Amino acid sequence: MAAHELRWGEAVLSFDEDGTLVSLVHDRWGPYLAGLEVQVAGAAVTDPLVVLDEDEVEVHQGGPIQLDVRHTVLAGWDQRIVAVNSSGAPRAGSVRLRLVPARDCEAWIWSAGAEAAWIVAPRGDGPLLVVRQRQGATQDPDFLELGPSSRWETDERRLWHWQAGWLPDHQAAAAVLPPWWPVVADLPDTVPLVIDDLDQAVDDDGSLEVDLVGDTVEVLPGDGRHRATVRLNSARGTSLVEAHWAEPLDRVLQSSADVLLAEAGAVGQGRRDLLGSTTAAAVVLAALAGPGVGDPVGALDVAEASMAGPLREQADPEAVLACLGLHAATGERHWLERAADLVETLAPRPLGAVAAMNLVTTLAAAGSDPSRPAAALARAAAFCVTGFDSEGQPIARHVRVEYALVLGAGRWDAALRESARWLGRRLGGGLPGHPPGGGDPRDIAREVLLLRMLDERAAGELEAEWAVGPAELADRTTRRLLADLVEFAGSGDAFPPGAIADLLPPDAPTYAAQVLLPLILAQSW
Repeated sequence: MAAHELRWGEAVLSFDEDGTLVSLVHDRWGPYLAGLEVQVAGAAVTDPLVVLDEDEVEVHQGGPIQLDVRHTVLAGWDQRIVAVNSSGAPRAGSVRLRLVPARDCEAWIWSAGAEAAWIVAPRGDGPLLVVRQRQGATQDPDFLELGPSSRWETDERRLWHWQAGWLPDHQAAAAVLPPWWPVVADLPDTVPLVIDDLDQAVDDDGSLEVDLVGDTVEVLPGDGRHRATVRLNSARGTSLVEAHWAEPLDRVLQSSADVLLAEAGAVGQGRRDLLGSTTAAAVVLAALAGPGVGDPVGALDVAEASMAGPLREQADPEAVLACLGLHAATGERHWLERAADLVETLAPRPLGAVAAMNLVTTLAAAGSDPSRPAAALARAAAFCVTGFDSEGQPIARHVRVEYALVLGAGRWDAALRESARWLGRRLGGGLPGHPPGGGDPRDIAREVLLLRMLDERAAGELEAEWAVGPAELADRTTRRLLADLVEFAGSGDAFPPGAIADLLPPDAPTYAAQVLLPLILAQSW
């Protein structure tokens, strides 16, 4: 039970005994937030002193970084945060805003220095909760962290002011962007980022190529980079534009396949080159059928040996896709038979519906009977309708959406419309930014695939609600993923920042293949 509540128009903000917001519930549209906490890292804090009023909650926490947080609902919902380095010496520390969306709600953050906002979309119909930074600055594009840096001078005082409101959709929310914000910041590798406001001065540390073209500034990355945080200084402060420049998908696919094949020798331990996963096999075979690889005969031999050897017992959608690739490369029908056997064993899971439908269409095109995999696909889809698999375990929503889209091809009804809106909320509706923490690129790549699967009739409706249409949203998101992949591949890191760490994280080439495979499927859908 909440210790205190504030009424904000048609919504109620609930707080616990420590003055931390634990829920925001709209009278009509239901829960939006399950928590909103101001966290101090790098410095101990004392127990909070909480002051409650009918239209205000104020919390004071002492410590080396002293913190005062105040929520008011006098003229709207405002959150004011004051942080002071009271340690008597310069120090490192972090003040971060951690938001927890309510169940089935989707959060999106745009953290860009002097410009910032965060958004929560409800689980059904209803307006967006849009909270904009009115004063202060953030310093990390993936998190809402009080800037300008993690270094605090003696007695330094920082103020953060957030103001909340309701907006009908992502197109309306795009109005929070400043007029000069780049139209597109996720670009092909040869296209410059365009800043059309000369009052925004580019802070070039030598890593950028900056040109003045008429009344605009054009920026490209230097030193072969594929992403950069472009710092723009103005009277408002320093704004951060996170820009990406992507190589074409086929080029990234070709490079990734070459790396996977080079790594295959380590898996085989000198006895025979073998791929380490069915995902790797599917990606290598996609490259073989598309942009090509350096040694196509050797690549096919490695893929066949891997799928006939250590990967033979793997029963997953990626194995089905690899079998289809081997059939396309060799013409041997036993790969189709093996793919059909695999599809019959598949419980609903990511890429399962796409793999099964690809097999059905391949069999039909070859004049063979597709009824067996078609029936298996229908059975799996029936479980998705219930929301639970054959063992009673819940099926993730993105898996349910995939099966609905595959079997709903050619249809556009209320259920598919809601699935499309959910995808838009997951991907920010075309607004700049990220899910909190950056999100797992493998999940985002699968969501791009689902976007590509939408019926063409979706475009007209969704363009009226989103900042961009579904095709453009898929293009921009794909370019961001590809740019991050290439940048990560050249970084030497063992695992990419921002990705959700698995219990057994994949190696870098396998991780790249897991991101690429849905994007390859999206290209051909």
